[in-house]
Amino acid sequence: MIVFSRLPRPWLTLTILVLGILLWSINKTDKNASSDKVDEGLHVPSYFVRSLVMREFDINGEPARYIETPMMTEFLDDKTTEMQTPYYVFTRPAQPAWHVRAENGWLSADRQLALLSGRVTMTREGTADSLPIKMVSSEVRIQPKSNYMETDNHVKIDSGDDVITATGMQAWLTTPGRVKFLNNVRSTYVPRKKLAD
Repeated sequence: MIVFSRLPRPWLTLTILVLGILLWSINKTDKNASSDKVDEGLHVPSYFVRSLVMREFDINGEPARYIETPMMTEFLDDKTTEMQTPYYVFTRPAQPAWHVRAENGWLSADRQLALLSGRVTMTREGTADSLPIKMVSSEVRIQPKSNYMETDNHVKIDSGDDVITATGMQAWLTTPGRVKFLNNVRSTYVPRKKLAD
């Protein structure tokens, strides 16, 4: 056992200094090891927002998109964003808006790609010239800035009594809107009564 009161003062100072340097280097090594573990790709949130409602406008100040989610989380490692039950509205001049709901959503860091997973429902109200539309699919990719969406999965479209099913779909939600079905397309159309002149 070392009795510190019997050590000469220079030895005591040197012993304390060596112990201090040793403890400092051990502590620094532990901190570096733990920070390396964080840098090795842990997918941790940088922030989250509850009850988000966001409105985007076009260059003329007209509404372009509306996004709502009860929980949005951005991640530190890759700057991607995850959303719970996202709800999008894509507006079009002089046309009914498209309403898109999903179970989950993911948004790329550059905000150019949104992936909607689980059940995805897309609806549009009817007009004097067209019936309302309801499309149901899953795993839908959206390019929000260009109002474009696509899926490789099964899709079902109901419009009045008309029904279309297909595997794979591309949809351009701008004016004029159009939809392209890719494979295994089946449809049932019910004849319309002629309107009286």
